[in-house]
Amino acid sequence: MEQKSQNILRDNDSDNWNAVCENISNTNLVQLGTYYSHAVNQDIKHLAFTLSRYKFVSKLLMYREKVNLLELGCQEALGALMFKQNIMLNQYVGIDLDKRAVEWNNMNLSEEFKFVCSNFFDCAETGHENFDAIVSLDVIEHISPEMEEKYCEIVKSSLTMDGVAIVGTPNIMLSPYASQESKMAHINLYDQKRLYSLMKKYFHNVFIFNMNDEVVNTGFAPMSCYIFAVCCNKK
Repeated sequence: MEQKSQNILRDNDSDNWNAVCENISNTNLVQLGTYYSHAVNQDIKHLAFTLSRYKFVSKLLMYREKVNLLELGCQEALGALMFKQNIMLNQYVGIDLDKRAVEWNNMNLSEEFKFVCSNFFDCAETGHENFDAIVSLDVIEHISPEMEEKYCEIVKSSLTMDGVAIVGTPNIMLSPYASQESKMAHINLYDQKRLYSLMKKYFHNVFIFNMNDEVVNTGFAPMSCYIFAVCCNKK
C-alpha cells in the first residue's frame, strides 16, 4: 500500500512539473546582447552584481506611483525590465551612445520603453525637469573630470523638484583588482567622499551607500566594491 502511494505521488509530481514546463515554454525567449553575453561567458558572477545594483534602485523607488524614469547610460537595458517588474512606471527613457546596445534594446525589449541613441550631453530628452527619478549606474567613471560637472547639471536640470537621482560607480580603492577592460575605460574613479562632495554641489541631501558583491551596506568605506549616491532636494 505504501509503495502504491509513493508511485501515485511521483505520477502527480510528474504531471505538475510537466504543466509548469508547458507554461514556461510559452515565454518569449530573449537572446542576450554583446555586453551581457560577454559577462556570462567570461565572469557570470558579474551579471549577478549588475542586476543587484538595479534591484537596489528598484527597492528605493518601488512605492512611488507613476514614476517617470530616465536612465543615463542604459547600455543593454536589462535594468529596464527590473524597473518594469518592481516599480509603478509611468514612463521609462533610456539614453546611450552605444548604437548596438540601443538596437538590441529596440529589438528585444518592450515597446513601452523609449530608447535614444545619443550623447546625453546633447540629447533633447534632457534638461526639462520631466523625470521623477534619474538612474545612472556605471557611467560617471567613464566621463572625464572636466565634464563631470556638466553631467551633474544635466541630472539636476532633468529632475523634478521632488525627484531623486541615483548614481552608482565602482570604488577607486578596488581599481588594482579591476579587469584590463575596466582599467582602460574607467578614466574618472571616485571614493565615497569625492562622490558625495560632487553631488552635494547640486543637491541638499546626498546619502552614500556601499555595495560588496550583491550586498548593500554602510560598512568600512575603503573596503567596498561599489558606491551609490542617492540624491534628493535639488538646489
